[in-house]
Amino acid sequence: MDNETSLNDNTSHALTSGSTNQAIHISTNDMNIVAAVFVALQIVVALSGNFIVIASFCTFRDLRTKCNFFIISLAISDVLVASIAMPFWLLVQLSNNVWIYSKELKAFWDCMDILCGTASIMNLTAVSFDRQLAITSPFAYPKILTTRRVLVVIGFVWLYAATISSSRFLDWQFPNYLWFVPTVSFFLPLLIMLVMYTRIYLVARYHARRIGRNYATDIKAAKTIAVVIGGFVICWLPFFVVVLSVANRTPTHVTFFNVAKWLEYLNSCLNPVIYTCSNRTYRSAFKKLFRRCREKIRREDSDALAGVSTWKTVAETHAITHREASSDQSGLITPNGKAIEDSINENVPLKDKHCEI
Repeated sequence: MDNETSLNDNTSHALTSGSTNQAIHISTNDMNIVAAVFVALQIVVALSGNFIVIASFCTFRDLRTKCNFFIISLAISDVLVASIAMPFWLLVQLSNNVWIYSKELKAFWDCMDILCGTASIMNLTAVSFDRQLAITSPFAYPKILTTRRVLVVIGFVWLYAATISSSRFLDWQFPNYLWFVPTVSFFLPLLIMLVMYTRIYLVARYHARRIGRNYATDIKAAKTIAVVIGGFVICWLPFFVVVLSVANRTPTHVTFFNVAKWLEYLNSCLNPVIYTCSNRTYRSAFKKLFRRCREKIRREDSDALAGVSTWKTVAETHAITHREASSDQSGLITPNGKAIEDSINENVPLKDKHCEI
């Protein structure tokens, strides 16, 4: 059974397919415009934040650690979400949640949405595994997780996401695929992340108490983990609730469907903040990057001003030279054959002399 049709028919027209032959209609009512502007802001924030992370990684050598390879893979997946998946959702917001384009384009959006979303979630899972290994086995960590193995894990993450995305074209019986995607793309990664961060917290608490640190250290570690897990669950759980409600043929209100998609895409905006801005090395790199950009802009402005001043000087010099040359040529003899000095001596008014010339 066609999963796309099932999804559309069981969400109380939250996202329905219009005829491919109908004229494309963009609605400009206030709610649609507000929703589209919100999605556009999400696109800008997600692209800006993740491009800054990637630029910092490429610019500063001290950021090129094995852990940050996972962060860059996460940033790339979020860039793909913002550049491929979100623009289609923006168009849907402007068309009253009606898909007004071809079925082939709808299939492409569905595949890319699942691919990029699953890749983002699996990269978050890989980050949790890396941090757990670094904290629980700090001495064995460099031997266990070599650079080559890091690249293998990242390759597996993307292959895993591509497999789930492309499997939608298999001959699934409804609602098997709608159960399959939430299980392997959300609940299984969530379970792994919970295990990894629980181990991190327990080890951090053990070492903190062993060296005599107070209870505040435990609270700080717990808050950090709560932000990571809480942000992930809040952003992704509503969307998969919608998917499961479709699998159970439970109608979903259009407002809840829209909010679920907004939260799903909001995760791509929050990841750069949660996983890099909380890192002291990344914060320092961001400051250096902004400082470099500011200095470069200042140099370009100074060079531009210097160029304008030079151009003005050359133009003024050329104008003075031209006036002197004109004065030497046209001012020697008047049209009546008299020298200019003779005309001045005869008290001929300057205006009249110009008239004669």
